[in-house]
Amino acid sequence: MDKRRLDEMIPLAYDAIRDNGIMDQKGQVPAGFRGQIAAFGAAVAMGSLLSAVAAFSDDGKSDVDRSRLMNAIYQVIHGGTTGGDKALALQVVRAEKAALPGLTDNILTAAVAVKLALNLYPTAQTKDDADSASAE
Repeated sequence: MDKRRLDEMIPLAYDAIRDNGIMDQKGQVPAGFRGQIAAFGAAVAMGSLLSAVAAFSDDGKSDVDRSRLMNAIYQVIHGGTTGGDKALALQVVRAEKAALPGLTDNILTAAVAVKLALNLYPTAQTKDDADSASAE
């Protein structure tokens, strides 16, 4: 992973989090997004880029809309240009056919940038957290 490229991607990721509705109206990020972006890297390592992006492009049974993370990664890779729903998945499918070198590394670097940029936002308090805080 190119550390200089990662440093360039973090400000783009910060904006992509806002642009893709990952943070709420209070400027906080639900904890579920933090777990899902970490799981994305593991899914690529354990399977393939294509299978991981396909799985994460649909919100499925997750507590958060994982496709927003894929849209944010796409936006980071493309220098702030948004791509809309399933844009990253379509790019990966096309790249698999064309065997574009470096795409996996570029996507993983962007995912790390999103993960690091999430740390710049406070974590939204869940209902369970609020209940336990009021019980104390």
